Amino acid sequence: MKTSTRSHNMAKRRQRILQHARAVVGTTGYAGLNLRSLAEAAGVTVPTIYNLVGNKRQILIELQAELMGELERKLDERRDSSALEMAEAIVIESTRMFATGDDSFRAALLAQEQLEQSDEGLPVTLPRHLMRRSERLPERACERGIEDGQLHGAIPPSTLAGQMFRSYRIACRDWAYRKIGIEQFKAQALLGVYVTLAADATDAFHAVLLKKIHDVTRRTLTRHEDPQAA
Repeated sequence: MKTSTRSHNMAKRRQRILQHARAVVGTTGYAGLNLRSLAEAAGVTVPTIYNLVGNKRQILIELQAELMGELERKLDERRDSSALEMAEAIVIESTRMFATGDDSFRAALLAQEQLEQSDEGLPVTLPRHLMRRSERLPERACERGIEDGQLHGAIPPSTLAGQMFRSYRIACRDWAYRKIGIEQFKAQALLGVYVTLAADATDAFHAVLLKKIHDVTRRTLTRHEDPQAA
């Protein structure tokens, strides 16, 4: 019982640390994340932060892992959907989370980008683990497409998923830097999904994807969006 209570309290403190860290990152960016100030805000000590979460870079990774976990839970509700619905949901649900959340998502993405390009660099293992989780989401959709006879299976699901992930990441980066708004982010990421799936699609599914591509392209050309406001 004592062990259970202690574990519960540790989990609560850890969650409180991450909640305050998210608020700081969303307000002042990664550069404004100070462990001493974070400890005071969360009602813990700096050593407790190191024990329960880690250093600043690890906090950033944990915030991204939380985001990934939330997206995985939402997509798990669609596990019985078609391949196309599963792939679309990755884009639709994630951009909805970005649009309705605070600015911590954007700040965390920018911080990761800056750290990856700095001499510090992020630790290799965990980001790769997160990347694999990210790629696994569209990979499941491709596997469903093969099972349902919508994809030939000539291109491995992992290859298709990797291409979709890279296309998504480019759009996500442009959104993070406010080069595009959230709707254009969604449109570009969906185009990446449709074009990639079309490379291995059966004739009937290929026709569906072509219509999707034309529809998204037409909507994108007619929509005017201020990237600074999204």
